[in-house]
Amino acid sequence: MIEAFLNPPPETTFQFNGDYSGPPVLSSDGTRIVFSARVGKEPTSLYVRALDNSMAVKLEGTQNAAFPFWSPDGKFVAFFADGKLRRIPATGGAMTVLADAPGGRGGAWSPENVIVYTPDFRESLWKIGANGGTPERLTILDPSRHTTHRWPSFLPDGKHFLFFATNHSGTKPDQNGIYMGSLDSQAVKLVLTSDSAAQFASGYLLYHLQTALMAQKFDPATATLSGDPVVIADHVQYDPSVWRTTFSASDDGTLITVSGASTAYSELVWVDRNGRDVGYAIKERFLDLGGPLAGMRLSPNGKFLAITVGQPKADIFVFDLITGTRTRITFNPAQNIEPSWSPDGQRLVFSELSGSRLSAGSTIHSRPANGGGQDELLLGPESDPVPVTFSWPQWSSDGKYLLYHKASGPSGGSIWAVPTSGDKKPFLVVQPQAQQATIVTFKLSPDNKWLAYSSTESGRDELYITSFPRATGRWQISQNGGTGPVWRGDGKELYFYEFSGGQVQIDAVDVATRGDQLATTNYRKLFALGHVIAGGNANFEASPDGHRFLIAVQPEVAAAPITLTLNWTGKLGK
Repeated sequence: MIEAFLNPPPETTFQFNGDYSGPPVLSSDGTRIVFSARVGKEPTSLYVRALDNSMAVKLEGTQNAAFPFWSPDGKFVAFFADGKLRRIPATGGAMTVLADAPGGRGGAWSPENVIVYTPDFRESLWKIGANGGTPERLTILDPSRHTTHRWPSFLPDGKHFLFFATNHSGTKPDQNGIYMGSLDSQAVKLVLTSDSAAQFASGYLLYHLQTALMAQKFDPATATLSGDPVVIADHVQYDPSVWRTTFSASDDGTLITVSGASTAYSELVWVDRNGRDVGYAIKERFLDLGGPLAGMRLSPNGKFLAITVGQPKADIFVFDLITGTRTRITFNPAQNIEPSWSPDGQRLVFSELSGSRLSAGSTIHSRPANGGGQDELLLGPESDPVPVTFSWPQWSSDGKYLLYHKASGPSGGSIWAVPTSGDKKPFLVVQPQAQQATIVTFKLSPDNKWLAYSSTESGRDELYITSFPRATGRWQISQNGGTGPVWRGDGKELYFYEFSGGQVQIDAVDVATRGDQLATTNYRKLFALGHVIAGGNANFEASPDGHRFLIAVQPEVAAAPITLTLNWTGKLGK
């Protein structure tokens, strides 16, 4: 048994944690690894390194790539980027788009050139040919048990595979864990309860337990474990935000691991219109509150901040940006996400998912922003054979409407509104103008006459504005992709972000209206975001006067090197 350490390429840092990271993965023959790294504040890219060579090769064009995996022959690397499942030759070259994947959570490539993958964070497994084609659903989610199937890996027969299943609300812990499925059937079998993905190698199942990587004899034919588990490595890096442990094993007895705890924490920083830091808003390890930051919204007066923290169980907190104090808003066992403010800043509206309600989708609730008072159900589950998800609720500034996104799955969906008085009958506002398109984010203007939203109908996120409450026209605002709209307090300027030249860029445009006509002028790029963490679709905010922006950043942390172990099975007798 031989151990060695692999450091990142010169002037780069590894990026192994978070929703859009690239943990290292061994090729099936154990001769190369693919991983994600970045230079300074540039976006991450994929690198390939042969284990007998100290130099790593950057795969050009793989900016923002996440969760790579190898073809069985090692000629290609597949990955997720910009809402798509893609592949690229392992030596570099032209990329191929295979399928839509708004928020990919892992894939595996079979010897028969079938790719099994998870297209979004609340989805089952799908399959598609490695050369493209029409995606097909492979596993079926039972919402009363699981809300995600992810991190597939094939077993030696090339037909069966392992995957991880869990529930975002944290319920049913005895049913959350490693399952076995097949390309020929939708039936699945629980192998082992666990909090992370697993892999089969050298006759053993490798899986995470507490702080350790374990190995236990496993029979792929019967999906049964035998013998006692053995610790292969302790203090292995585990990312609770995506239920993944940083390790990979190959068929020849090679193993790579990374030590240390998750670094998925953040600080909230104010920056000016040039992107220069002008002071901390909140400097806190959000993991101490139960998990990574997963979204934030400023109050109308800019003095308070509502945030979502926690994974898999999320809760809502309110921070006083003047005094630095915080108030916890939700205490129930559900997952409470996507808060937004009432016009007077006295209440919060948010989405709730819980074990008892997942079978009927999600619900929308309201609570006082000071943490007191009672929970109020604003929008309940609908009678529908397919679970309906209500998300991103927000009140109009006059309080007359509640807007929300409604979908029957992880993609697609449309924007709806319901009057807060009178007949309270919901009505459709906007839906995508192309099949398979997804509306990603939206925000109503301060005067309640214009709705900014992003949609993928062009093949990428683009920002549009339409009139409200009746959508009678549409103007495309972004020129090179755009999402995450934020209005200035007077509605005369709109901010959003784009992926431009491999960087996350904040853009701005002036907005002028006359009657039912809208005009935008002075389109400009303000600054690059740098280290923006994954915060759902609310990962930056603007002060009401537009002079400052609130950005969630990850502090620079020296990542642990990759530990390379040859003939790791030699540890089994110790």
